[in-house]
Amino acid sequence: MKDLTEVVRIMENAVLAISGSAQIDPAADWGSLKPVLPRLVKESIPLLARLHGSIGKLDEAARDQLLTELGKSNLQSGQSEVANSIILLILYVLILAYDLHKETVYTLEKVDLDVIDPPKDYWFQRVDGQASHSFFDGGLYLVNAIPPAGSVYFNSEIYNSPYTSIEPKNVTINSGLVDDPLTEPANFLYDIFLNRPYVAKNGTIFSIRAKAENLEGGSRGWGFWNTATDPLGMQIAWFVQFNGVEPDGTQYRLNGFWAQTQNGLEIKMDKLADLDEEWHDYRIEMRADSVTYFVDNRCVANVTDAPFIPSSPLSFHNWVDNAVFDIKNFSVEHVMQKTTKPRVNYTETMRIYSGPINPQL
Repeated sequence: MKDLTEVVRIMENAVLAISGSAQIDPAADWGSLKPVLPRLVKESIPLLARLHGSIGKLDEAARDQLLTELGKSNLQSGQSEVANSIILLILYVLILAYDLHKETVYTLEKVDLDVIDPPKDYWFQRVDGQASHSFFDGGLYLVNAIPPAGSVYFNSEIYNSPYTSIEPKNVTINSGLVDDPLTEPANFLYDIFLNRPYVAKNGTIFSIRAKAENLEGGSRGWGFWNTATDPLGMQIAWFVQFNGVEPDGTQYRLNGFWAQTQNGLEIKMDKLADLDEEWHDYRIEMRADSVTYFVDNRCVANVTDAPFIPSSPLSFHNWVDNAVFDIKNFSVEHVMQKTTKPRVNYTETMRIYSGPINPQL
């Protein structure tokens, strides 16, 4: 509770300092905030660094409790209603800090990787709706599962936690709004300081033995993504399967199994043989000049055109959900899918490593 109180106090002080400096109400709308944010970001970098360190001390339960504690803060009884706006303002400033001060907050060091079936604390275990994870259960490393679904979004996902003490770590501030801080404050805190340790130009190899269950009604996959939802900033190198129907009843245009390689708006989609429900070995080799995909040690896609190669650090993602996706007005929107039975990703073992290419796990 002491660490949580410290974060609340820092956030309170930050909101008061920022709103006072800009002569704005902390509950003001974003239109009135944007003109003054560049200057505020520059003035707030030391405070943001301190906030990052303090949030890093919180365990998962404390992060879940953070918004509740902010609602009880002294600011609540002040000149405006800030229980929600306080976290929006501070975290939005953090995003802009990445964009406006990339040279000071973004650092990248080459690390030697050899991550094999890491403890579950290595990952942020994201759950949307009635989804679930289990680790080291029944001889498997990981099981991601969602139940039968309809109009509510279910997603079971792991990706690199920014608060792990397990190497490798390369924490950079995420530039894209992934979660709504009003409805998912704990998830948003994870996303804002996302740990992205894997880099194509440094040479990163991922291998997994995996099996899918229930191929209908959504998306699933495993591989690398920088967790940005803005198409302009997306960086991707992963296997992905889509199965969906558009609201007008037509088939989703990307139905099938793909190797997707993306650097912003430069997207390479290589159609693969349909995913089945058997065990297979999957491997992705990311290098400065290529991204190569293997299924059962057979090369199924090789991307060598420079514009498609991811240029920023990435996280590892393994997910299963009940949606396919449309891009409208430069935002990603869910197209919900109905499923009549659970959708599950099974992982027997996985490894992420650097060094000489070795097809064996």
